[in-house]
Amino acid sequence: MLSATSLAILSRYIPPEKTGMAFGIFTSASALCITLGAPLGGFITGFISWHWIFLVNIPIGIAAIFVAGKAIPSESPCGQEGTAASFDFLGAFLILTAISLLLFALNNGQECGWTSIKIVPGFVLSALCGAAFVVREKRFASPLIDISLFSDARLYLPLMANFIIYMTMAGHNFLMPFYLDLLKHMTPSRIGLFLMIYSVVFVIVPAVTGKYSDKTNPVMISSLAMVITAFSFFFFSFTLHLGGLLFVVAFFVIRAIGNGMFVPPNHMLIMKASSGKDEGAVSGVLNTVSFLGATIGVVLFESVFSQIIHQTGSNHTLDSPAFSADNLYAGFRYVFFALGVISVAGVITSWLTGAAAKKTAKEISP
Repeated sequence: MLSATSLAILSRYIPPEKTGMAFGIFTSASALCITLGAPLGGFITGFISWHWIFLVNIPIGIAAIFVAGKAIPSESPCGQEGTAASFDFLGAFLILTAISLLLFALNNGQECGWTSIKIVPGFVLSALCGAAFVVREKRFASPLIDISLFSDARLYLPLMANFIIYMTMAGHNFLMPFYLDLLKHMTPSRIGLFLMIYSVVFVIVPAVTGKYSDKTNPVMISSLAMVITAFSFFFFSFTLHLGGLLFVVAFFVIRAIGNGMFVPPNHMLIMKASSGKDEGAVSGVLNTVSFLGATIGVVLFESVFSQIIHQTGSNHTLDSPAFSADNLYAGFRYVFFALGVISVAGVITSWLTGAAAKKTAKEISP
């Protein structure tokens, strides 16, 4: 609920000339909190009590409620004719069921088998519920989201790019600790500290990029960011077998710059494509697309990696001597090359967003 409404609040109440900067600060703040969350959780657990992992949210939540009540303007939810809008419970149930079934199938497909009796019905029922949701939203007077919005290329193209960036981010984040463990022989604590290189850079870049998104074309920034992201994956796929950590650090920095540059202008383009009354719905869809992309990214690239290293027919675990260093290097190389190829698709969708915006501008101009 917080994720879905936060972007809508920024888009509605921040002046248009400052939305890029606002999205940048929002992204940096989110990244900073994620970066600090794990070490702070460890500190609280180690020096106080694990109970405070949960209790600490109570005073923070109370403070947030107070600040939100003072800072966010109050509005009354209204329908199209000034009456209170009715909530589409059936639509909410259908989309919740569709996404839940899809996530269940994706998360268990590798273990149960993609053609098993548990997994195939999950995909089928998810598709049926998704189709029923679309039909419902087209007919309901107060839909959760206006389906006609997705006929606008200015919305669905940056959403596709957003899906791709989160898919590649999650795929990398899932596999990278295994690379550092199995091939660079790092301890878990050192891996955690090493991964913070990416996090620190990612915290800094969005705030800077968001400010420039207000002054320049956000399509160009998001497209350039995707180019940098694609380059980082290709770069790492060809250097990951080299000794030392210099190329790993370079990869983390380049990739963090690309990811950090992408998010603020992409969110800016998506929220600008929505009309005022659809900001909340579009913000919710944006977050759903991000989380779904991340889930699919983990499943997809873990499956590709497993398929490559198990080509010999072995069912051993990753730390088994049955897997040679060459075998593991090949698995990581193919995965990161695939991440680069998919990022190129993100470059294309990001760039096409600009063409869609120009086409729309011509159509509405007198």
